[in-house]
Amino acid sequence: MSSKFEVLSAEDDPDIQFAIEIVLTQAGYGVTKVSNGRELLHVAGATRPDMILLDLRMPIVSGQEALAILKEDVATESIPVVVLSASPGDCASMLDQGADFFFSKPFESQALLDAVDACKNKSDFH
Repeated sequence: MSSKFEVLSAEDDPDIQFAIEIVLTQAGYGVTKVSNGRELLHVAGATRPDMILLDLRMPIVSGQEALAILKEDVATESIPVVVLSASPGDCASMLDQGADFFFSKPFESQALLDAVDACKNKSDFH
């Protein structure tokens, strides 16, 4: 088992995905990248990451649908989820659906790292 805190990043915009990867890897986190909701659900179920970073507007299965499925599945329900969205109006509904944090795009690197740290401290990661 990896000793790094592993983040599954679901983002369909390659530039944003690259920025997320740089910020998190420079901070010492492991990052697995997917670009649609179907991949997210497959990888999350197979690898059980320590945290999920979730874009809401993704192809195939939206982030909203993926969040609902993740929270209904006993294997993934306890994985902390940080939602990123260009629509700040989605904040309340995503937090109600079980997201731990919500950030509007563009996000600030330090705010993202603070949320990841909070999820790390909240989880059973050792």
